[in-house]
Amino acid sequence: MDDRAVTLRSQSSDRGSWHLTARIRADGSLAIEGQDRGAGVAEFWGGDEYEWEMVIAPEDLAALVAALGGTAVDDPLELLARRYRQDERHATRSFLEEHRVPFRFWSRVGE
Repeated sequence: MDDRAVTLRSQSSDRGSWHLTARIRADGSLAIEGQDRGAGVAEFWGGDEYEWEMVIAPEDLAALVAALGGTAVDDPLELLARRYRQDERHATRSFLEEHRVPFRFWSRVGE
């Protein structure tokens, strides 16, 4: 199975760029991947790039779907993209924690 992905956010200005992608990986996990770059990032983080990733294992996708208000017939990637367009909070760490959706988190600052 090939990765499937949707772009949730892709913005840029003279202060930087902000990108957020959701992806179903070949192993069936769902990853929410972010990358922010530029002066605005450096002011906040001290480095001009911040990357992060939240990964939900295949066996935990049902919990994500339920948290997003979906059912067993919903595609988790499409549901997440639809809910994100309604409210960006749906693709945040705090949303997953609040709804007790298990996930792994990784981040780094700098190049």
